[in-house]
Amino acid sequence: MFTTWGTKRTAADTTGDERAVLTSLLEFHRETLFAKCEGISEAQLKKRAVPPSAMSLLGLLRHMIQVEMFWTQECLEGRRPEYPFENLEVPDSEFEDLESMSVEEVFFRYLAAVEVSRTSLASYDFDELKFARILRQEVSVRFIHTHLLEEYARHCGHADLLREAVDGKTGY
Repeated sequence: MFTTWGTKRTAADTTGDERAVLTSLLEFHRETLFAKCEGISEAQLKKRAVPPSAMSLLGLLRHMIQVEMFWTQECLEGRRPEYPFENLEVPDSEFEDLESMSVEEVFFRYLAAVEVSRTSLASYDFDELKFARILRQEVSVRFIHTHLLEEYARHCGHADLLREAVDGKTGY
């Protein structure tokens, strides 16, 4: 059984300025996804959703590593990181071959990618513009931050269903 050291979620800031509120919501969703993976076995983390979906809780964490890296390291900082699950021949490769990296390594890489993103996002003004390669246009740092929040919100919904299918646990 894998334990994530008793993940505690940070309460969202409901009265702060725009940056404080959006940052606290992003942290809340990061912690929610991580908590969804707590207290279940490696096999349960790798359990796929209904066919033909390749989605699993471990796959979601792997996907969010790539998302964090893309939006903060590549779009925000302008450097091409080495994506750990990238395979240009296999779309959504982070959901495939779940044996390519240990669960512990995925968790540590996830935490590291989040920390790099936190530091990076905090060092830019929300109105600063950056070129987003995937969109082929400039976007504000506010957009990048909000897009990360949107990604997490969507994937936390997936994680809710995946976790419920694994052991019936709901909530958080």
